[in-house]
This record gives sequence, C-alpha cells and structure tokens, in this order.
Amino acid sequence: MALTPRHLKRYKDLLFLFLKHRKDAAAEAMAEAPGFISDEMESEIPEGKPEELAADLEEMGPTFVKLGQVLSTRTDLLAPAYIEALERLQDNVKPITFEEVSRTFTEELGMSVDEAYASFDREPLAAASLAQVHRATLEDGRNVIVKVQRPGVAPVIVDDLEALEDLCEFADKHTKIGKQFGFAAMFDEFKTNLLAELDYRQEAQNLQRMKGILDNYENVTIPETVPDHSGRRVLTMDFVQGVAVDEIDAERRRRHGGQLAEELAEAYLDQILVEGFFHADPHPGNILLTPDGKLALLDFGMVVRIEPELRYKLVRLMLALSSGRGSDVARMLEDLGTKLPEFDQDNYRRTVSNLVLRYKDVVMEQANPGLIMMEVVQAAAKTGLRPPASLTMLGRTLGHLADVTTGLDPRFSPNELMKAKAQKLLRKQMMQRLAPDELLNTLLETGDLIQKLPERINRIMDKAANSEFEVKMRLTDDGEFGPTIRRAANNLTLGIILAALIVGAGLFSRVDAGWKLWGYPGLSTLLFLAAAGMGAFILFSMWRRRRG
Repeated sequence: MALTPRHLKRYKDLLFLFLKHRKDAAAEAMAEAPGFISDEMESEIPEGKPEELAADLEEMGPTFVKLGQVLSTRTDLLAPAYIEALERLQDNVKPITFEEVSRTFTEELGMSVDEAYASFDREPLAAASLAQVHRATLEDGRNVIVKVQRPGVAPVIVDDLEALEDLCEFADKHTKIGKQFGFAAMFDEFKTNLLAELDYRQEAQNLQRMKGILDNYENVTIPETVPDHSGRRVLTMDFVQGVAVDEIDAERRRRHGGQLAEELAEAYLDQILVEGFFHADPHPGNILLTPDGKLALLDFGMVVRIEPELRYKLVRLMLALSSGRGSDVARMLEDLGTKLPEFDQDNYRRTVSNLVLRYKDVVMEQANPGLIMMEVVQAAAKTGLRPPASLTMLGRTLGHLADVTTGLDPRFSPNELMKAKAQKLLRKQMMQRLAPDELLNTLLETGDLIQKLPERINRIMDKAANSEFEVKMRLTDDGEFGPTIRRAANNLTLGIILAALIVGAGLFSRVDAGWKLWGYPGLSTLLFLAAAGMGAFILFSMWRRRRG
C-alpha cells in the first residue's frame, strides 16, 4: 500500500475507528495484521460500543455516513449489534444558508431561484451530509421539492475515497478477512455508487426508468422529475404528500392493506427478477401512502443492477429458497459465489442446507425470505465462499419489503408470493429458450460441437497412445464406479445421437423433399419426432433411476 502524505490524518482517524470498535470481527482482523499497530497503541484506545459506531461515522463526514449505510447491509461482515446500530444511522446535519443554495442553483442551471420558481421556501425540509431539500412551486402551480448539493462536498468525498482505497488494498494483502472477502472489490462497487450519487442526473435517469417499470401497477407510483430545473447538482421533482407506510391507520390497513401489500411485493419482484433494476432501500420512511390511496416510493439515489445471466440464476435460487430446498440453495449459491482457498465444501453445504431446513420446519409461508437469504450469505462467507455483493443488498431489500408488506397485512405471505413469481418466471424463461432464435443458436452450437468432436477424440487418443493422458478422480464408493461409468458412456452416446438427429432435422427442414407431414417437410419432421422420442426416453430413464 502506497501511503499518500495528504491522507495521513484520514489514515489515523480510520485506524482509531478500527481499534475503538475492535470487537467487530472485521476491525479485529485488521488490528491483528502483522505490524499494523503496537501493543502500547492498542492499550491507549478505549473499547467502543456498537451504538457509538454510527455517531463516529457521522462525525467523520458524508463519505463515512454512506459507508455506514452500506455496511448496514453486510450481515456477512458485521455482527448483528453493529448492523442494528448502523441501520439507525442518521444523516442530519446543520443546513447550509439560502445564499449558498441560490449560488449553487445559478451556477448549475444558469438562472436564479426566483426566475425558476413561483415560490421557494428558504427554510429546508431536510438537511443531509450530501444535500438539502427545499419545497417550491412552479409557475403552473405544481408543488415540487428541490434537492441541492452542498458546495464543496464532492472534492471531500473523492479525497476520502482515495484514503479508503489505500486501506482496503492493505487489508486484502495483509489480513485474513481481507483475503476472505476482497475489500478492494467491495470498495470499487461502493466508490462507483457513491460517485454516481453525486450526479443527480443519474438519479433522474433512475426515476425515469423506474417509472416505466411501475406503469403497469395502479397503486404504486414514484415522483416525476422536472428536467428543465435539474442538473448535476440540482434535482427538482414532484412533492409527494402522504403518511409513512408504518403510520397508516388500522381501518385503512384492514380494508386495503392486503391489496397494497401484494401489489407492492409484485412490483419489487418485477424490478428484481424481470428488470434487474431495483430500488434498494424500501424502509417505511421511503414509502408513503398518498391521499389518493397509492404507495409512493421515494429516494432513488441507491439502486442495484443485476446482469441478465445472474437474474436467471437468481430466479432458480429464490424458488429453491422459498420452497425450503436447502441442498439446492447451497448448490446454486456455490455456483454464484467465489471459492476461496480455505473453502470447506462439505461444511458449507451442510450448514446452508440445515439453515434453510430449519426455517422450513418453522412455517415457510410466514418466513421472511430476506432474512433467510442474509443468514445463508453469512453462513457461506464463514465457510470460505465469497458471495456476490448484490446478494446481500437483495437480502436486505427483501427483508425490509417483507416487514412493510406484513405491516400492511399480517396475513400476507411474501415467501409464497416469491415462490409463485419465481415459478412463473422460470416457465417463461424456459419458453423463451425454446423460441426459434434460441433454438437456431442451440442448433448451431450443437453442430459446432459435432464438427469438432472427431478432432477432440483424436487428440485424446493420441495422448493416451503416447502415455500423456491423465485422469484425476475421487471415488466415494468403489462398488458403484463401474455402473456409473457405463451409464455416463451410454448417456453421452445417446446425447450425441440426439444432437445429430436435431441438427439433421434442422438441415433437412430447408430441403423440399416433395412430401410433407402436417404441413412440414416429411423427412425433417420424422427426424424431429425421433429426437423427441429419444429425448423422452432419456428423461424417463433418468427419472426411473432416481426413483429407484
């Protein structure tokens, strides 16, 4: 790690923070790094308490407030007491003056506040470490809020990020927990998200995209932006009037809670599993019930994006999780994560399977899927499997969502809805993979495999003839080895024949043989039927062996 002189004070502040809260696993591991601190130094620093961590981060400034908010999602990194303390972290600071607000607005948009709005409240609605918010009215009478970034906050954050990056690299090289979790990779994601949060044009784009996702939901809405009055450091959007979702009166919850809970949960599952773009902070303060009976989602500074291939795997993982299939959850999470050198596969699979089964034995319908996912991720990390960071954010989101929906309707089962949604999406994904374009791509790949197969077999045979062929295997039951090899060879042979039939059928479908079957080229149809029959036979054989 290359130390930068201008960051020395920040290094000292962070070192003090780590040592003060050394009862936390991450800080303790950092303190145990060789040469990191002296015994005298450690003895002079008092031991901190979890509830003091939030206050310490607030005092260190906006970068560390945001860091605390992100760490509150990492149940795989911090003890529950620290998670609880960080979830209560407050981002309220002394407001900047109206003159500073006005100057920033003019610099950003080239017009004054008085020119832009019919009225503008000089007293802020809220003041946070990155920005503060004012109420205003447009010339057409539209009520809006104006979010204005604090002057000079961006350079401070950039400087803090550089210091944090140095320490993350040090931790990865010199501490066990750094090697286990890869703090540098986590930091890169945090840095990217925080820098994006400084550009309010990004938040405006997030709102626009989310509006398109939620258009199909009658009772879930978000505020619209005012593009002409927004820029990199200024964001103007609708003022949403309403009550926090956890303050809705009992009568309204009794009459409309069930419908609102189901629609909100459906909207979030669409964001996560269909769009791969979701609002990552659905706590009660960010969800209001408007006077017209709709749920309004607020604060889109924090969103999470999920790549299409990961979404496909997440659907299967969430279906297994909601069904209580512990061994499948363990296998799928293993496929998603990164195996570290100390990964203990047997212990991992046993731990995760037992964890999921424990919840199943309680009442799976009433379980909180987010809390289960966070516990599973934490168990994976302890056994040497580094889960993707998006899973912890997803678990936190689902956990908050379950709290909100069951608050609206205690009888609502988020787990059952997640199970039904995952089943529906899995069927849809399977049908999409049977679409003509996807089938053609599969045929081309199969044809390529068959074309290259003789060459690869020749290479294997040449290596075997020259005594260069090596096979590594681990036998768990010698008595089953022979039959297992024979079954594998038979399945491979049938698979090659099946692939050849499909490719042949595809090629002959372009040849007009003069006779047709059900309106399609006859020879091609017969080959497809033969392939379908063989495929059914293989599936039936596999099913029968499993049953046996």
